[in-house]
Amino acid sequence: PSKPHWTYKLFIQGEDPDTGEAVSNQQHYAHLRLNPADNADNLPDGYIDEVLEHLPEDKRRRFLLGEYGDSAGAIFTNWHIIEGIGDDVIRHSRRTIGLDFGFSVDPAALVDVYVNGDDIYLDELVYDRELTNQMLAERIKKLGVQDVGILADSAEPKSIHELKAAKIRVNGAEKGPDSVRAGVDWLRSKRLHVTRRSVNLITELQEYVWSQNRDGNFEPKPIDDYNH
Repeated sequence: PSKPHWTYKLFIQGEDPDTGEAVSNQQHYAHLRLNPADNADNLPDGYIDEVLEHLPEDKRRRFLLGEYGDSAGAIFTNWHIIEGIGDDVIRHSRRTIGLDFGFSVDPAALVDVYVNGDDIYLDELVYDRELTNQMLAERIKKLGVQDVGILADSAEPKSIHELKAAKIRVNGAEKGPDSVRAGVDWLRSKRLHVTRRSVNLITELQEYVWSQNRDGNFEPKPIDDYNH
């Protein structure tokens, strides 16, 4: 499977799949790679050379070489994991906080953002479901970021109004025509640095992919999922 799979996180990276924290007993986990070449005597003649070797590169690496792959059709490949955001970045960057409202199925997502030229540093603060606006305001205040300046999804003016009433500095994002695609294109032109503790953000970066048509071909339209 792909790298977001729990087996990769646990057995390869040595991380708890749910929290992203290092497991305390990593020596208890081991993995063994068994590829088609190791089992060639039991495979049909030509199967490796004539079939597996001619697969598209992502499938060849997965089914022939036995490698965990990136999600097929991933929109964002211009990112990497960092341990934390350093003081130098904080001093020389423009900071804001992004907020996407959610409640039952979709989560509320709050992300700390530092922009320094073409470098964007991201740190997940909140990713949770069934948070009322009052509960969300309490989380924001507990984090001490109520005065930083939050840019929220403008599709929920009532929620923005309620956060303002709770003394949260927040404004709605201005959205123009085709704002999703424009935002995706802008982000794809930058270098994204994501803190290791941002486990849900990392999962979404891995799983946010282009949509596919009935023939399985990718189209220049993102799926409506993993986009919080």
